[in-house]
Amino acid sequence: MEDIFNLQPNKIPTNLGTYPMIWLSEDTGDGKSYSMNLFLNQICEANKKPLFIMLEDRYQMIPNIMAVRVRSIPELMSLIAKLKTPKAKELYSCIVIDTIDKLDSMLENYVATSKEVEI
Repeated sequence: MEDIFNLQPNKIPTNLGTYPMIWLSEDTGDGKSYSMNLFLNQICEANKKPLFIMLEDRYQMIPNIMAVRVRSIPELMSLIAKLKTPKAKELYSCIVIDTIDKLDSMLENYVATSKEVEI
């Protein structure tokens, strides 16, 4: 049990960049990626940018987005290896996966194909 005579108030960090975030919407084209890019660029360090891992092609119309298009799980695995390097950590403030539904579908297909099972 904690010592009630030496408790300290809980301190919440105010740096929004330290919090994981998920923005949801039922409809495509609601501006989630556009808005997320604007928001993250406002809170990230001046010399770093958010990196969007795009699993769809609609990002081409978003100004100033730093994005890489991924079409398969092997491509994603290769990208993850690159993101673990010091150079990538210097360049990017955070990683955004857009969209998680597409990632889930890609993973399901990859596992089914590589394991020769039906999901």
